Amino acid sequence: MLGVYLMIFAASNAGDVLPVSELPEPAKIVGNPQGSTIAVGPELEAITEAVGSRMRCPVCQGSSVSASPSEMARNMKAQVKEMLADGYTEEQIFLYFEASYGEFVRLEPKKEGMKWGVWLLPLFAGIVGLLSIVGVLRRYLASGFPTSDDSQNAEMVEYEAELLRVRALVSEEAVRDAG
Repeated sequence: MLGVYLMIFAASNAGDVLPVSELPEPAKIVGNPQGSTIAVGPELEAITEAVGSRMRCPVCQGSSVSASPSEMARNMKAQVKEMLADGYTEEQIFLYFEASYGEFVRLEPKKEGMKWGVWLLPLFAGIVGLLSIVGVLRRYLASGFPTSDDSQNAEMVEYEAELLRVRALVSEEAVRDAG
């Protein structure tokens, strides 16, 4: 078994992507199948698609095996389908491909150890952001900024004073014209 890992390690460190056809038999890496066999049909296709959508294509590293158009992805998907039909569990399938391509083959990192940070950091950042917004709003509301009523009252006083001045001028004009 160590020889299998050394062969895979040597190929992966050489910068080459090991073709699926050159991978060792699944039983040599993950042992015998631990799940139940799935008959060829819609159920097998659906599970194959689900597993492939959570697995990164080593060639088109930004897309899943299910979405990638590369030959490598098609071969990996066929291998997944074959392993599911033979009774391998999804976890065994991921372990098999991880032994060949590393944990990078998982689109979603495992939720264990230091990898919890990948899952918790966005949540933590969101909480800090919300608390910051609440703090800024509280300071803004507590600062006693002028309300629209205060500014409207000041404008109304100015308007009434101007109106009284104009009325006084008009009445003076009327008295002069009448007299």
